[in-house]
Amino acid sequence: MRTLKMSDDVLCVRYSPDQNLIAVSLLDATVKVFYHDTLKFFLSLYGHKLPVLSMDISSDSTLLATSSADKNVKLWGLDFGDCHKSIFAHQESVMAVQFVWGTHYFFTVGKDRVVKYWDGDKLDGHHGEVWALAIAKHGSFVVSGSHDRSIRVWERTEEQKELEELYETTLSNQLEKTDLQDGEGTEVASAGKQTMETLKAGERIMEALDTGDEDKGAWEDYELRSPILAALGDVPADKYVLNTVEKIRANDLEEALLVLPFSKVISLIGYVDAWAKKDWNILLTCRILFSLLKTHHHQIVSNRMMRPMLDSIRFHLREQLKRHKDTMGYNLAALRYMRRDWENRNLAEFWDEDTQKEKEKDSAKRKFVTVTV
Repeated sequence: MRTLKMSDDVLCVRYSPDQNLIAVSLLDATVKVFYHDTLKFFLSLYGHKLPVLSMDISSDSTLLATSSADKNVKLWGLDFGDCHKSIFAHQESVMAVQFVWGTHYFFTVGKDRVVKYWDGDKLDGHHGEVWALAIAKHGSFVVSGSHDRSIRVWERTEEQKELEELYETTLSNQLEKTDLQDGEGTEVASAGKQTMETLKAGERIMEALDTGDEDKGAWEDYELRSPILAALGDVPADKYVLNTVEKIRANDLEEALLVLPFSKVISLIGYVDAWAKKDWNILLTCRILFSLLKTHHHQIVSNRMMRPMLDSIRFHLREQLKRHKDTMGYNLAALRYMRRDWENRNLAEFWDEDTQKEKEKDSAKRKFVTVTV
């Protein structure tokens, strides 16, 4: 028998069907996920405002559903611990949740005397904002139009299909139709891999963003500042977030940024703007900005609310980079001058004596004699 000591009271425990993970719900409204074989910590899921009363894991061990006393049901991915969906499910506390075996459908029951049936999957396919929708008369198919200039038809079938299988089939068909010669393919993703360190680094960034946003809101409302920032010497919120990011290893930074949901990406871009204005660690600021733009390009360019923030970043970052470029050019010219001065004072020319004498003999002036007859 093995014992795992928790930091708070345990309300619910679930064991994954593949016998790899153990999910534990605590009284502090968080869910901890551990490896079954070693009992080592894997994920920390936080987002509920009240304790989680029930949990269940899908039969393929990819989704975790949590129901809480805050009337919400959340779906979590067990690969990276990201929140796929948050649903306001009942008018009262959600007492139980359970998946249907072999699918991502699940049932919930609550104190409001209602039993509800949900679909835990979402239809991913568009690469931009979906603006238009049309449904067939009898609901046999759905047509959606997107900002990415595509129209997709979603058909309803009687058989159960996993979204991953549909995605792989579509991708295989696209690759077969593409006439690419060997060796001419281009990489479209970074050669990285999520590790425990990168996941923890991403969680630290999210916690720092939450603390910074909370402190900014309190500052605007003339309330007491965050006790965390007050304990650290009353540092500003943007400085606290920068210090947190600077403590992450350079090799883990890009993978840690991939963990952030888009709402946190918007918040982080706001801090990037503040760092650019104050000329704080411009190298790290540029690296974070370029990584976020590369990963979330479609969402960022399609969000009109971010236009003023991006214009501000472009203006301030360009000024700071120009100033740094001028400083580097000045320092480089100074180093070159110091090198030439040192060479003139410490290097001497050596001449071969015989060769020097021959040159002097050849360069000697010839004497002409005038003869008068």
